[in-house]
Amino acid sequence: MKKLLNSKIQKIKETHNGFLFDLHIKNQKNFLIILPKFGFFISEKNYELIELSELGKQTRRHLIGSKIIDVRQHEFDRIIEIETTNHILIVEFFGDGNFILTQKPNKKIIIALSMRSWRHRTIKPNLEYVHPPSYFNPFKMSLEQLTNHLQNKEFSLVLIKDFGFGNEITEDICRKLMIDKNEKISNRIPEFYEFLNNINSWFKDFSNLNEIIKDEYEKELELIRNKPYDERRQKYFGIKSKQLEKLHELKEEREKYQTYINGMNEKVDYFYDILTKFWKLKDNKEKHEEIAKKLNLEFVPKKSIIVINDIPVDFRYTINENIQKYYSEIKKIKKKITGVNKAIEELDVNVSIKPIINQQKPVDQKQWYENFRWFISSDNFLIIGGKDAKSNEQLIRKHMKENDLVFHNDITGSPFVLIKNPEKLNIPEQTISEVAQFCASYSKAWKIGIQTADVYYIKPIQMKKEGGLPTGSFMIYGERGWIRRVELKIAVGIKDDKVIYGPESAIKKQTKNYVLIVPGNENYNEVMKKRFENMFDKVKKEIPYSMCRIVRFIDF
Repeated sequence: MKKLLNSKIQKIKETHNGFLFDLHIKNQKNFLIILPKFGFFISEKNYELIELSELGKQTRRHLIGSKIIDVRQHEFDRIIEIETTNHILIVEFFGDGNFILTQKPNKKIIIALSMRSWRHRTIKPNLEYVHPPSYFNPFKMSLEQLTNHLQNKEFSLVLIKDFGFGNEITEDICRKLMIDKNEKISNRIPEFYEFLNNINSWFKDFSNLNEIIKDEYEKELELIRNKPYDERRQKYFGIKSKQLEKLHELKEEREKYQTYINGMNEKVDYFYDILTKFWKLKDNKEKHEEIAKKLNLEFVPKKSIIVINDIPVDFRYTINENIQKYYSEIKKIKKKITGVNKAIEELDVNVSIKPIINQQKPVDQKQWYENFRWFISSDNFLIIGGKDAKSNEQLIRKHMKENDLVFHNDITGSPFVLIKNPEKLNIPEQTISEVAQFCASYSKAWKIGIQTADVYYIKPIQMKKEGGLPTGSFMIYGERGWIRRVELKIAVGIKDDKVIYGPESAIKKQTKNYVLIVPGNENYNEVMKKRFENMFDKVKKEIPYSMCRIVRFIDF
C-alpha cells in the first residue's frame, strides 16, 4: 500500500469487474486495478476496457489529478479507504462488493456502486458513510480475551464467523496447527495465540500477494472472455478495446479543454493582468522567460505558452482568443467521438458477441432437472444443483457433460452445481456470479449463519470418483478458479402458479412477486403465510435449511 502514497491519478477507466486507475508512481506509470468483488492489485499491464458507467464518470470527475495521500484498512475488516486531498474512496470487499466515493471531511456519500440499506446503516447519496459492524480483531486480543472467546466453541466457526478469516485461510490455519477444524480447542488456545503473534512467518507465501491476486484475476478474465475464441471473435476484442481506449482519451481531452475554458472565464482579470506583462515585451523571448520566472510560471518559448493555474495559455493572443481556440479543439474532438462511436456500433453489428440464448426452459410437463435444485440464469442458462449427497452423486455421474462448468465450496454439505452448456456457448459473467451465489446459499454456510463464502469452479475433466469415497464425494484435480466472498442471499417467488427461487438478479427477470432472504433464524412463518397463502408449503421447501431472515418483499 505504501507504494501508492503520493502517486497522482492521471486517468480512471473501467475494466471487467472493476476500475482501472492510471497512476504515476515515482515517475513510473502503473495501474491500480480495484475489483470490489475480488480485491485490488498494482500492475504494469493495461487491461481491456468497457464503456464508462455513471459511477466511473463521477469518480473520474472528482479524482482526476488528485494525489493519493493515504491508503488504509479499516480495523480487521475487508474494507480499504483511499484518501486524496478532498475525497475518500471506500471499497468494501465482501458480499457483492461496493465502491463508494465520499467527500471529506465527514465521508458524505457522493455515489456508490450499490445503494442499499441494512439494519445498522444506509448507503445513499448525501448521507454520511457508516462502516458495517466490525469483526473481532484477533490480533488485538489478549490471551485472556482470546481464551474467553474460544472457550468451548468450534474452532473453524470462530475463525470464519467471528474473525472473518474466510474458508480457505481457516483450512490453511487448521492444517498448519494440525487442528481438526470441527474440534473445540480449549487446551490449545495459548498455541493459537502464539501463532497469531507470528503469523507472518507462517504465511510467507503471502509476501507476494499482489502477484497472487493479479494471477487470480487473470484466470477469472480467461473464464469471462468468450471462450473458445475463434479468429473473428479474437479480432473483435482487439479492435473494440482499442476503440474504447481512444474514446476514453478523447472524452478526457474534451473535459480537460472545458476545464481550461471554465478556469479562464472564472478569473478573466487575473489572466488579463499576467498576459498584459507579456504583450508589453512584444517578441523579446529573453524578457518573456525572465518575467515567467519572476511570476513562477511554467514557460514553453517554442510554442509561446505560459501555464497559469495549470492552464496553458498562448501569450500572443487575448483571453477570448485563447478560449475560442479551446472551443475549436472541443468541436474537433466531438466529431472524432461521433466517428469512434459509429465505428463501435458498426463493429457490434458485424460481429455478434452475444451468446445464443439457451432455449432449454421449463414447460408444464415435469422435466428431469426438477428432481434437483434448479433455476434459469439471467442469460437463460439452465443451472442445476444437488439437494443432498445422493443427488450430488447422481447429478455428477449421470448429468454432468464435457462442456458444463461445475461449482462447489469447501464447507461440508455444499452442493455441486452445474451450468448446463450443451451448445458450447460462452458463459457470461452475470451467470457465473449467480451460480456462485446459488452454490454458497444452499451450502451448510447458511445453516451456521455465515454471511459470505468462497466458491470455486472447475471443468468436468478435473473430477474423478475414486474407490472408498462416500456417496456425493469426488476427487478434484488441478487448479480451481475462485470467486471470493460470495454473499449468501436467495430470492423466492411465484411465477405462473409455480415457485421459483435463486439469485435475485435472475428471479426478478421472471417475476415481480418475490421475497429476498438471507441467513438467519427468525420466526417468519406467520408473515410468509400471509404473503404466499396456499403456496407457503412449497415456498418453505426452497428456503435453505428452512431458516432465514426476511430482507424485503417485492410487489406483493
